[in-house]
Amino acid sequence: MPSGPKMPGSALVEPQGNGCRISVTVSTGASKTEIVGIDEWRHAFHIRIAADRTRGEANEELIRFLVDRLSVRMSDVKIVKGALSSHKSIYLPLKSSEALRLLGGI
Repeated sequence: MPSGPKMPGSALVEPQGNGCRISVTVSTGASKTEIVGIDEWRHAFHIRIAADRTRGEANEELIRFLVDRLSVRMSDVKIVKGALSSHKSIYLPLKSSEALRLLGGI
């Protein structure tokens, strides 16, 4: 028998080590950096980035945005997968429930 649908947050944020890993999809070239919703197809937060993707500027802006929004140290936030892709996996030094709450997830 198939199980019921997953709670949306469980696909967006997963425990990893002493923190968690979040899944994000980014769009570059926005007028401001912001979370605009959930990419349900990729099970990821959709974040618009106010920077170009050239020379790593978008990745730097994404990390700055997360550091400010989550009140964590820049050195503790790591892009663990997808540095050159619009779909990324990012390590945060927070419990899954705390990251989900601070990012506005469900």
